[in-house]
Amino acid sequence: MIEEKLLKEFIDGLSHGFRENFATCKVINEAVSYPRKIPKSFWEDPYKGEEGFFGYNNISKQEMYVLREEIINAVVQRIISSLKNREVYSDNYTRYFHALTVLNVPKDDRRIPPKNRDNYMYNIALSLWQLDDGTAEKYKNIDAVSWYAAEVSKTK
Repeated sequence: MIEEKLLKEFIDGLSHGFRENFATCKVINEAVSYPRKIPKSFWEDPYKGEEGFFGYNNISKQEMYVLREEIINAVVQRIISSLKNREVYSDNYTRYFHALTVLNVPKDDRRIPPKNRDNYMYNIALSLWQLDDGTAEKYKNIDAVSWYAAEVSKTK
């Protein structure tokens, strides 16, 4: 449903910690959390759905679920492909995990790879993810710890 190029740019933005990408995840999750259909007021709100998502405006709740799942799957695939690359640091993984938290993915989701004995940067981020409750305040601290861990590893 999401154009491949737009999805890649969105995931890259998450990797770089772009706040607007996390905000988009939060709004998408809000849209799918309505008990029935997504209300008209959501689509008229300039801070929520007025501009649409990935070129889609005023879509059904089911279509929004599909957008959410595509983002989740793309983040998980990026995590899996990054596990082979030791140049990915804990702060990048932490950003991916925060996006999953904001999208309300359970911490025990089977799609998430377990700890990897060969990649301690991933293990740090995976452990910190257990503390992430999706709030900006807690994420700020988690991101700082993860960034410091990444910086220390670069100096060795």
